[in-house]
Amino acid sequence: MGRIMQLPEASWAEFRNLFSAFFSAALSNTVNFDGVAVGNLSAVKHYGECTTAANTAEKTVACAGFTLVTGAKIAVKFSNTNTAQNPTLNVNSTGAKNIYYRGSAIPAGYLAANRTYAFIYNGAQYEVVGDIVGSQQGTVTIYNKFVISGCVVSKVTSSRNVILTEKGTTSATGASKFYADGTIHNLIDGLTAAVPTNSTSAAVTYYACLVKNSTTGAYELKVQASNVGVLPLYRIVVPANDTAANLNSVTITNVRRIESSYTNFYDSRPYESVALSTALSNTNYSVELRAESWSGNVGELVAYDLANNGFKITATGDADNVLVRWCVTAQ
Repeated sequence: MGRIMQLPEASWAEFRNLFSAFFSAALSNTVNFDGVAVGNLSAVKHYGECTTAANTAEKTVACAGFTLVTGAKIAVKFSNTNTAQNPTLNVNSTGAKNIYYRGSAIPAGYLAANRTYAFIYNGAQYEVVGDIVGSQQGTVTIYNKFVISGCVVSKVTSSRNVILTEKGTTSATGASKFYADGTIHNLIDGLTAAVPTNSTSAAVTYYACLVKNSTTGAYELKVQASNVGVLPLYRIVVPANDTAANLNSVTITNVRRIESSYTNFYDSRPYESVALSTALSNTNYSVELRAESWSGNVGELVAYDLANNGFKITATGDADNVLVRWCVTAQ
């Protein structure tokens, strides 16, 4: 059987003094822990915040005690979504090093605002640790403008004008009804707009639209090249070299979105398509949606038809001008 050897009290005192001296000496020395100098029971920090502008490639971060060694780790919160190609990371002025994700330089848009990412230095560049969450984000506006009844656009004989009426006659005795900017509006017959001539060698396309006057708040009939953010009614194609005083050679095509059953249901619900700047490897991702401004009742925002390179967004309410911020989250 073994036996326990008991040290004299004097030996225990010497042992305690020796251990205390050794422990104090160890704490007084500075060591490097994952790239951060540690000593004297210092708190170990591997975190910093980056406020570098979105379009500046070199992202700078401050982290007390950080040194650039192989295996150095740092967690960084970004204030701005990176939009620069081939961004780099420079911690404590130790030098700008490339940022890699899955074996290649990280693309623009992958480092999102108000998100924190972990990096490890492999001796050549910083590698993103794990999968990126919220790697792509942006905004899109869903317009919900439509005709309830009327809003027929016709040519005015012997002129370059078009006229808006309820039933497509120029007698101007009725009224049309439409929805825009979150409200139903009534419009008396008789609004007119001029169609430009075309002296070029190629056809030109315009749209007859209802446009809200920013000063008066009244809706006016306009013929213009853009149909975004307004209520398009008809597409107008002016052929090459058409300088006539009439619209005989001009083609007018109905493009009205008619919702005659509003407010009971929609025949066609509006949506917007979002194209991802960088295609994903699969469709196993989720989309975070937030309405930032709108006119009317937004209801619920829904992302659907998820594909590797994009998806669609719609709103279940009847709101118009819905500015949606979206953020893709990888699984």
